[in-house]
Amino acid sequence: MLLATVGYDYILSGTRWVNPSHITYSVAPDGVLWDHGTSNLNAAFNAKFGNGVWQRQFALALATWQSVANINIAQVSDSALGFGTFGKSQGDPRFGDIRLGGAPFSNSSNPTLAIGYYPPPQGTTEAGDLEINTTKNFTIGGGGGYDLYSVLLHETGHALGLDHSLNPNTVMFANYEGVRAGLRPEDIAGIQAIYGPRTLDAYQARGLGLGWSSAIDVTAGLGSVRQTTVGNVALNSIGATEYFTVIAPSTPGATLQVTAAAGNVSLLSPKISLYDGAGNLLGAAANPSAWSNNVSVTTAQIVPGQRYFVAVTGATSDAFAIGAYQLQVAFTGGTSPNNPAVTPPQVTPPGMITAPPVIGSKVGPDRFESNNTFALATNLGAVPGAVTVANLTLDTSSDLDNFIFRNGKAGVYRVTATGAAIRIFDGYGNQLAAGTGDVSIRIFKPRTSLYVQISSATGTENANYSLIVSAKNARAVATASVKVRRPLHRQLALWAVRPRV
Repeated sequence: MLLATVGYDYILSGTRWVNPSHITYSVAPDGVLWDHGTSNLNAAFNAKFGNGVWQRQFALALATWQSVANINIAQVSDSALGFGTFGKSQGDPRFGDIRLGGAPFSNSSNPTLAIGYYPPPQGTTEAGDLEINTTKNFTIGGGGGYDLYSVLLHETGHALGLDHSLNPNTVMFANYEGVRAGLRPEDIAGIQAIYGPRTLDAYQARGLGLGWSSAIDVTAGLGSVRQTTVGNVALNSIGATEYFTVIAPSTPGATLQVTAAAGNVSLLSPKISLYDGAGNLLGAAANPSAWSNNVSVTTAQIVPGQRYFVAVTGATSDAFAIGAYQLQVAFTGGTSPNNPAVTPPQVTPPGMITAPPVIGSKVGPDRFESNNTFALATNLGAVPGAVTVANLTLDTSSDLDNFIFRNGKAGVYRVTATGAAIRIFDGYGNQLAAGTGDVSIRIFKPRTSLYVQISSATGTENANYSLIVSAKNARAVATASVKVRRPLHRQLALWAVRPRV
């Protein structure tokens, strides 16, 4: 698929991660069977670069793509399971969605530097995986060899859904062309064509959290436990800062701990600073050498009823300064006074948001409730053309409506539920597609059973929606006996070595 944008070109593989908000990655341990043999990546690169050095190049390559696209990538642990182990193509708890391994390719004259697999549905767990040819002379910064960051930047582009570009100036050009400092405009246009550009979080989109006067007030969320977590917040550019505020509860002697948590959320390396109401810095924390990590500040200098401010920014000046995180606020300890002093009421500055209280649902269950699990899914039967189910509701913010249908013919099927989140699963519980409002999926075998799961896209109830499942240009397709759960054809994206001229 060749697309053009302002004179630049890029090519899409046609595949993508179904949950781009939480793509994970990991490094496979040595000794596991990989695509070209037993992986020895850790031993080879630890000896050459030092433990932690080369892993940062891998993380930085992924963070570079994360910095320009509406995706979040998080580091997770791996396990002693080999390449292509059967399982979920995304969200398998045993290892990352994108796994990195390496082996000496059998033919020493093989010009291939690395191999990258496209995202689902290319195979099962091998989708998105990468392999480095450990016989090649990799370096950091070039210097007569092949720059590791540049190679990994290219291969992770494949892992996210980009094919080779025809432009030799781009990161995604098929041959090694020397050190890449970052992405070219056409690389950025390509990844954004798949996932869209990074967007402001829900607070920033309302003009909140952008400065001291519009700090996000989290006081109302503390409750009786005096703790709260704010999720779905993000830094979307290098140097960006997000501001929060909280009023200390009436508990003398309490300790306040604030945490910026990017672990298992994104590749962000956060920095957090805590201030009193007069703007005095009470503490700060950051670890610029880490990524996908958590940092905390704790202080006992707490005055009941007084306002405090928190600023979260990136700890670095590179792509690790961008990504999603959670803000955690906790007051602990202290004693309730017998005769508490009356504290003057705090005035909330204009534009400052206070977390809304939880309000009981006013939406009733629909006639198919409780179809909250696959076992209780509403059976729509065979869908040769189209079926519509109207007057459906999501009576709580966490309500799940599950349906099951069988396609009449192979082809593309469209599932529509305006304003709702849609996920499509195969009969084994593997997620195949996801989106909001409208999702299309190609089904390769007639009479395949698929589950459709509808949930809230906004975290609120939905008083009335309609579910429509329809065939889109359905036609008979001659196939072998292919089960949905079996890996599809493995498409490799090879990067061959070509010396610079």
